[in-house]
Amino acid sequence: MKIVSRNKVIHTFATDMEAVEAVAPGEVVKFETRDSFDNQIDGEDKLRTQIDNSRVNGATGPVYVEGAEKGDLLMPCPHKLYHSLS
Repeated sequence: MKIVSRNKVIHTFATDMEAVEAVAPGEVVKFETRDSFDNQIDGEDKLRTQIDNSRVNGATGPVYVEGAEKGDLLMPCPHKLYHSLS
């Protein structure tokens, strides 16, 4: 199993982005993620105006699927979802 770290996050997509990991079709991959505010809310006193909006709704990746070609349909199959407060 490959693990894609929550530290490999993007906030925009572009066609020229390099993949952070390559996987084979059918290979199991674990994606570590951040919360939708990129872990910027660190207490009850944090105001929405103190959040860096350019870091909101990040995504872990991108990942290259070996052999995939433009126009191919990729169908991820989630096996387990975990919640972590860390």
